[in-house]
Amino acid sequence: MAVAFAFSIAGMPAAAQPAPAMPQMSQLPPIAAIPRPANKDELPLYPGHMDRAKGGGEQWESYLGGPIVRNVTTPTLTPHFPAPGHANGTAIIYAPGGGFRYLGMNDAEPRLLADQGVTVFVLKYRTIPTARDSRTFLTDLFRFLGEAVALNRQPNASSAAALQATPEAVEDGLAAVRLIRSRAKEWGIDPARIGFMGSSAGGMTTLDVARTSDALARPNFAIATISPKKIGDVPSSAPPLFAAASNDDPLFPGTTENLVAAWSKAGVPVEAHFYERGGHGLPKGTSSEGWFDALLGWMKMHRWLGMTG
Repeated sequence: MAVAFAFSIAGMPAAAQPAPAMPQMSQLPPIAAIPRPANKDELPLYPGHMDRAKGGGEQWESYLGGPIVRNVTTPTLTPHFPAPGHANGTAIIYAPGGGFRYLGMNDAEPRLLADQGVTVFVLKYRTIPTARDSRTFLTDLFRFLGEAVALNRQPNASSAAALQATPEAVEDGLAAVRLIRSRAKEWGIDPARIGFMGSSAGGMTTLDVARTSDALARPNFAIATISPKKIGDVPSSAPPLFAAASNDDPLFPGTTENLVAAWSKAGVPVEAHFYERGGHGLPKGTSSEGWFDALLGWMKMHRWLGMTG
């Protein structure tokens, strides 16, 4: 369904319009409640942490062709293991996007990485509380996105001005790295080959987690797609970074120049791919669809793909 303001936060197809406008209720994309997936492999991030959501627990819905979850108060990790005999010792924590208001739980990228021998842990981190009613949630979401785009179009606006990682998301990201590193032997993971990856809100979380001063919570490499192009100070202890973005992204306008400069100033390796088109999702049909192959090439170069030993 075409709407006046249509792009995604969670790596779904993007179609940013020149002048964003708040859609009418009849134009809002379909959204419907779905059952919470039965996931026997899901691990609590904080043992003993109980769901304390007021008015009920997390909500699962079908939105833009895929599952989303919102009102998350109990963070978890869901592993995607490679086929038996194909694990290479590398692990990646995958943080979904969703403007910190929902999480896009499409597992396509985690499964592609698992096919490469990587053990992937999808991080369901805590989200900002939203209206229980689905249509009210969508109305509020599109209003928020419109305000974010408008703010970023102002002269000299920082691409991170309208969106910043929530403390809860960053805290959960750091905890995920610590947990996986502490149980690395159990899962056949090299504790020196743990990466953190995210798109949009997940990418913002990735950049903050990567800059932590806590060595036990710091990943060994970071992957941020459709994320802010401007960043604060980067310590020399930060891990190597792979970034991918597009010039026509309405939420994160500008180039990757500042992001690259920040990592380079710290003396830390960085590779950035900046595409002419791709909106806020790097979809098929543009040159940006090649970003995943570029990522695999970068990982092979650093020996994060292929068997250890």
